[in-house]
Amino acid sequence: VISAPFHLKRIPQCGHWIQQEVPQTVNRELLRFLRQAL
Repeated sequence: VISAPFHLKRIPQCGHWIQQEVPQTVNRELLRFLRQAL
């Protein structure tokens, strides 16, 4: 059970090193999440 804000975003064609493979997508989604959570 997760009691904190949580959002699942599937990013196609990406492996285990998501932050290195698609950094722009990771940054965009992280900022979007933080704006909503704060």
